[in-house]
Amino acid sequence: MTNAKIEKNGTAAKGSGERADYEVDTRTGAKVIDSIVLRGDLSGLGPAERARFYVQMCEGLGLNPHAQPFAFLRLNGKEILYATRGATDQLAAMHRVTREIIDGPKVIDLGGTKLVYAVCKASMPNGRFETATATVPLVDPVNVLMKAETKAKRRATLSLLGLGVLDELEIETIPTSVQEPGGGLDLNQVNHLAEAAEESPANDPAPDPATAHPALGGFYARIGEIELPGEAVAVWMKYRAELAPLPVADREAAWRSLCKRTEEVGRMKNAKVWLKKAIAEEDARKGNAANAADSQAA
Repeated sequence: MTNAKIEKNGTAAKGSGERADYEVDTRTGAKVIDSIVLRGDLSGLGPAERARFYVQMCEGLGLNPHAQPFAFLRLNGKEILYATRGATDQLAAMHRVTREIIDGPKVIDLGGTKLVYAVCKASMPNGRFETATATVPLVDPVNVLMKAETKAKRRATLSLLGLGVLDELEIETIPTSVQEPGGGLDLNQVNHLAEAAEESPANDPAPDPATAHPALGGFYARIGEIELPGEAVAVWMKYRAELAPLPVADREAAWRSLCKRTEEVGRMKNAKVWLKKAIAEEDARKGNAANAADSQAA
């Protein structure tokens, strides 16, 4: 099945592990592109399309859609998604994001209004980081310090992972006059288990070596020798520079074949998500090792 990747600002996902991404299949792609990218509005999707998009987004991020990690909100006449309680923390754990409060929480006076202020620094294993500021009105002395800290952590995490969505705590600070509950979501509209099986690389036909790009001969031969999931990571890192200049169709076929073999030897589902995370971690590990070597040489 052909997939179209959509990311914040509509750019193609790099699969580097630095930005969380999600996939939208061709049945939903056209309406999603028109509704979200061009108009920033989800209200143009019908019930089945809304459910399918929601499920694919959650599964692409490694989240359980039935846990409702996102919810719909109508804001200024447009329907958007926001991250509910727990979604951001799950994503931070999955991507090994380190979060540190570097300023506050503390009470400040802004134009005569008492606010609690906090700044969080969120970092990836490869050293990439983002900072985010959170302010909360000083109306609940018991919980306001914790709320400011939590809000700053979530905002920094979403920014670092490239997810252009609001966090649940930010909804509280938006005037009620410009917001109202979004439309409901019926997950029964889409059988996500059947779709996952349909999209699984295990169901893709094996590539024909006779018609495959000549540069892929060694790659496909090495895939056949993989016996453990970890070996798939090493194979991709070894050959990805050679795959980069090839046509998109050949690269996608090579990636699906690697995912299929990983699922077979690891007896796992959705190997694509696992592989992306494992490759990003290995890149980060090698980057840290190279930096340490440079420091010793200096």
